Amino acid sequence: MKNLLRLTSLASLLAIAAVATACSDDSDHGGTDAPAAPTMLTAELLSGGAHLTWKDNSDDETNFMVMRKEMGAAGDFAVIAMPTFDTTAYHDAPLTAGKTYVYVVQAMNESAHSEPSNEAMVTIP
Repeated sequence: MKNLLRLTSLASLLAIAAVATACSDDSDHGGTDAPAAPTMLTAELLSGGAHLTWKDNSDDETNFMVMRKEMGAAGDFAVIAMPTFDTTAYHDAPLTAGKTYVYVVQAMNESAHSEPSNEAMVTIP
């Protein structure tokens, strides 16, 4: 009888946890709409690479998507990193001397991704 009560109690606790999870506030990093786009993206030359910083304008992102493209190259931006929520910096190194790189960042959650940030560039001497 005690084992049956324990199983019933465990099942009840699991059901309560499932309902609590389903009803949790979506503002905890993973809302149902696209997060706000990051802004003020900058790229500075640092230690042979590009040090990126941006303003996080969202409170419901799960991560960011950092993308890079070589200036003048054909094609789209390529994803180079996926830092976690609330991150506002990324260092991309090593990079090729004599090349100029262009960056954008997007915020993401389970539902969608934001518009891209402004573009930022850095030239590696």
